[in-house]
Amino acid sequence: MNIKMKKLIVAGLSEHRDAALECLKRTQRFHLGEAAEKEDVSGTESQIDLHKMEALSAKQAAAKFGIELIERGRNEFKSVIRQTNRAAKKDRADFTDCKPSKVKKPMFAYRNPIDYNNFMLIASREMELTDALDKLKDFAAELEVIRVSEPKLTASRRDMLIYNGLKYAWSECVETGDRFILVGTLPLKQFEKLSEDKPPFYIEKINAVKKAVSIYISGNLPDKESAEALLKRRGFRRGEYDYYAKPSELIAGWEAELKTNYARRVRIYNEISHMGDTLGLLKIYYDYLSWEMENVKAQGAMLHTKKTFVFSGWYPEPDERLVLDALKGAPKGVISQTTEAEENELPPTLTKNGKIVSAYTGVTNMFSVPHPKERDPNFFVAVFFILFFGVMMGDIGYGLTLLVASLFLTRFMKMEKGTRGFMILLATGGVSGVVFGVLTGGLFGFVNPLFGGFIDPVNDFLVFFGICLGLGIIQLISGLALKAAALIKERKYFDALCDAGFMMIMLAALVAIVLGVLFPLVMPPWLGLAGYIAVGVSLAGLILFGGRKAKGFFGKLGGGFGKLYGLINYFTDILSYSRLFSIAVSGCIIGMVANQLGETLWGMIPIAGPIIGIGAAVLLHTFNIALSVLGIYVHNSRLQFVEFFGKFYVGGGYEFTPFGSKTKYVRVVGNS
Repeated sequence: MNIKMKKLIVAGLSEHRDAALECLKRTQRFHLGEAAEKEDVSGTESQIDLHKMEALSAKQAAAKFGIELIERGRNEFKSVIRQTNRAAKKDRADFTDCKPSKVKKPMFAYRNPIDYNNFMLIASREMELTDALDKLKDFAAELEVIRVSEPKLTASRRDMLIYNGLKYAWSECVETGDRFILVGTLPLKQFEKLSEDKPPFYIEKINAVKKAVSIYISGNLPDKESAEALLKRRGFRRGEYDYYAKPSELIAGWEAELKTNYARRVRIYNEISHMGDTLGLLKIYYDYLSWEMENVKAQGAMLHTKKTFVFSGWYPEPDERLVLDALKGAPKGVISQTTEAEENELPPTLTKNGKIVSAYTGVTNMFSVPHPKERDPNFFVAVFFILFFGVMMGDIGYGLTLLVASLFLTRFMKMEKGTRGFMILLATGGVSGVVFGVLTGGLFGFVNPLFGGFIDPVNDFLVFFGICLGLGIIQLISGLALKAAALIKERKYFDALCDAGFMMIMLAALVAIVLGVLFPLVMPPWLGLAGYIAVGVSLAGLILFGGRKAKGFFGKLGGGFGKLYGLINYFTDILSYSRLFSIAVSGCIIGMVANQLGETLWGMIPIAGPIIGIGAAVLLHTFNIALSVLGIYVHNSRLQFVEFFGKFYVGGGYEFTPFGSKTKYVRVVGNS
């Protein structure tokens, strides 16, 4: 049901503006509106303090940086420890492969609740958090130095490894008065063939890494050109370095530096990982800054003079005492007035239903938020969504799996209200799937051995197809009935008959005619005749009164035949419910294929056949459940949005969003 909204207008001295906002914010039952901009108050203007907004944004960016660094540091510290343990098991001391890991996020977003008074106390710890952020910035700067230096150290070490074993410093590998010296690498196969060339110089193998060999060459200076030409044909690459140390000394130095960087990184990660209390405070501080920014943004919804302000908003009528009592805590210069919504005003929409029906509010709002003056459609959406969910799933095993999984996650996982509602949606869908599974006899693709069911969707597909279309007709009639009820509530009785009543009679009559033809022995003989009479009456009504609002005789007549032509849309709407049939049958067939595959693998593969067969069947059934849930949710929603809502739903509203409820990390529990 829709909760009635009342309008609150607040005015006062400018210095009392933030205090008034805080009084309303702590109730979590006030929606700040833009209506104040429409008030006829001369000499006023809307303004936002941009300088204050920039300062708050900078503080929030710093808090976000700190939160992300601590979360990443805690995760990377665990990663470093794991990689160190793996390296120790392999008797390896390579510390260059410690790559940062991605921060693991929880399965479901959840904001921890916090009392309003405790939430506001975070402002008194701003200096403490500023110092912590400065420390984190120093950590980040040190980590950046390590991050920039390590690739160069790692690359230098990697390139020098092939020369490990060279007896001389690189500065000593130069020409003398009568001798030349070359140090470089050759492909392994070319090095093995080098002896065939009978080179007139001294060759010494230094080291071999993978498919390359490093060599030391010395010879008489006059033979240098011929030696270089020979080596070039063999793919020789000269190592040109200007270090004053041996490769082994260089490698040892770089490894020592890498180990030092590794130890520094571990130390930083360790210190960051122990800042859990700071992390919690920073998250509260981040949302506190969001509140402060919301106060500044609220100035855009207010009118100001040099000394006064005025703003308006909405609150649920049942919470009137809570909101007005909260305003008593504002300074004495603040005054308020409550009024009813005017005819041209659009208050926010707030619906209140039971847990099951509330779970389907998200489905309705995904299409459009209900208009505050129309009937809340969530009950009817819930009924048909659950009904169609069961028809499309129609398997006891799948329904129980979905029910148990949803209840388990709801019981043991922390989640927001919207996510919990989605879990309830899946749970109710699972129950419906079990019910229809009993009717169809489906049990993980098998036929239920205890109770075979009344109808087989695969073998009795024509009957099942007719049932699906029949359920669609029931939903269409329900939509038209809701439209008629809305018109009757507005005392438009004739419009209710012409715009909804005749079409309801038409659809009901067609069902009666079809039943009379298909089951002549069961249905009473007068049912078909009554159906034909009702069809005639409804057709006449549509032609005569469908264009009643048009001008002129021909306009009215054309409008009537236009309504008659619109019957085609209803037939296409009815055919849309074949989705129920197609998804249900496809799910049954995939389930049967999973069982046949498991049975085949069971008998085909010796010894391990049963394990492989069961595993394959379970995997395919899991895929089938996931695919079914996705298809059911999408197509079920589509049937609600297009076929059902198209008959009566107005929409066009906007959600009631309490001022101060848009937080990221914590959920402030309002109190008076």
